[in-house]
Amino acid sequence: TCALPISGPEHPSEAFQTMLEAARTVAQDLGGTVCDESRSTLTPQSINHLRERIADFGRRQMLKA
Repeated sequence: TCALPISGPEHPSEAFQTMLEAARTVAQDLGGTVCDESRSTLTPQSINHLRERIADFGRRQMLKA
């Protein structure tokens, strides 16, 4: 079988913002917290770090095109 590449969102930073807002809403409704991939509470600093990673990923994708 041949694996097909999965395309990501057209605007990754906007997709991240939408996802973050949804996660915050769910966490608030359920009385929980939003965590990162290592299960640490998401802080403004960690959100900025994720945004930087998304921007780096976007730049790398542009270089491939």
